Amino acid sequence: MTSEPRKRNKYNEIMERVQVTPEMHERIMGRIRTMDIPQQAPPAKPTLWTRYRKYMVTAASLIVVLAGVLAAQHGFAPGTSTSQQQSVTGTNAPEVSKQQVPESTKAPQSSDMISPYSSTVPNNRSMAVTGTMSYASLAELTQAVGYEVKQVNKLPFQSTQTQYSVIGKLAEIRYIGSSNDLTFRMQPGSGDISGDNGEYSNIRTVTENGASVTMKGYDKGFNLAIWEQNGYTYSIMLQQPINSEHLIEAVRSVK
Repeated sequence: MTSEPRKRNKYNEIMERVQVTPEMHERIMGRIRTMDIPQQAPPAKPTLWTRYRKYMVTAASLIVVLAGVLAAQHGFAPGTSTSQQQSVTGTNAPEVSKQQVPESTKAPQSSDMISPYSSTVPNNRSMAVTGTMSYASLAELTQAVGYEVKQVNKLPFQSTQTQYSVIGKLAEIRYIGSSNDLTFRMQPGSGDISGDNGEYSNIRTVTENGASVTMKGYDKGFNLAIWEQNGYTYSIMLQQPINSEHLIEAVRSVK
């Protein structure tokens, strides 16, 4: 217990004998000034990344999960390009089952929406036209179908434009005017080729040039005439109804 006070007294005695002169003090301070003593860098201020790092990591994880859910809903497969995921069309296209592409999701092709009539046609009348090819003249139309195409030489209105087209082996000529449109069709064989599915209330059959001509329409007149002759079947369809005399004249003028 007494050894500790004795050490302190001896230390005090030694320190009392030590004297630092002004010259010694100046030399010591000079050496301290020339020494390269590294200074402790101040603590770095927190950045936006360090403050919000955990929130950003959480948000990134949610984005990855959401992207995976959307990809699963839309049927995208990893490593598959957009062009590969679209439906393939053409003569060499693989057959796609109905389970893979439901009919309700298939977009209609432009040829499936072609109609020779405007929106003024009554709602209970329709005319389906698919696979249509257009031509510039009656001669080109005849060459395309491989048989001599006839035409309507007497129209019940003034025509301002004529269009020629082929649907398979069916030849079609459309006469367009400011007051009415007339579509004439012919094809080898028999049957109704008009494509008009309307339910008409006025139906009349007459004989013209040895052929039985069926005219269909409403109270205000007739919109359709169909007949067969010499191995061919014919039809005349009008956008606006006309009287029976004018329709028979149009049928009679087909040559």
